[in-house]
Amino acid sequence: MSFTKILGLSCLSIVVGVFVFKENIIHGYEKTKQEHTQKLTKDLSQISEQWAAKVKEGGYILHFRHTEREKWVDVTGFDAYALSSGIDEAHSSFSKATCLTERGKETAKLIASIFTLQNIAVSDVYTSPSCRARQTSTIAFGTEGTIANSLLHRTAIKYSQHDQFAKELKSLIVSIDIVPGSNVILSGHGGTLSKDGRLLIDHNLVDDIDGRDEGGFIVLSNDSGVITAHYKFQNIAQFITSLVQLPVK
Repeated sequence: MSFTKILGLSCLSIVVGVFVFKENIIHGYEKTKQEHTQKLTKDLSQISEQWAAKVKEGGYILHFRHTEREKWVDVTGFDAYALSSGIDEAHSSFSKATCLTERGKETAKLIASIFTLQNIAVSDVYTSPSCRARQTSTIAFGTEGTIANSLLHRTAIKYSQHDQFAKELKSLIVSIDIVPGSNVILSGHGGTLSKDGRLLIDHNLVDDIDGRDEGGFIVLSNDSGVITAHYKFQNIAQFITSLVQLPVK
């Protein structure tokens, strides 16, 4: 065999060897990545189940984002106009902008059903004055409870008033007395807790606190005036699947 052929075969062997080595490295990386993802998913699921169980036991303040509404660009303008004018949004020509859709009403019914099924006690309800928040409270928890303007989403409020509203909401939460074994509901909006964070939340243990779906909620506690955000349920489905134990057969 000529030197040229030997050299060619040697080079080919090296190329094949490098290719196989590279494939093994990639395969090993993908396997490790998959195992890490599976472990992370399991860990997060266990944490979610733990917090669902704690909510069932009671003793927390649950900040709900209202359930689904239609997406209108000018919804904040309609909210501000309606609330400043005393208009009943549910019977207005723009009710589709500010109130719940049929899907939103069904999601609120689902919240009511799971709280009843799991015997999750609610002692008090505080609600944003917006139509969709009031409808969520009424359908999910049987009452609007106490209307609290401080729960209104900040995008409907003048920027110069944001701090006033944040301080008022902090004062409201601090004043809440939680009945042992039950929870208190705050029916509001996304965007409020993140905008008020520096004035409202003393300890935030939640990533992207307002990055949740409509119907999702944050678990809060009030320890002698110290407000802690403990956990985020991205949506009510996450809460349900973390709490309900289904029959195997």
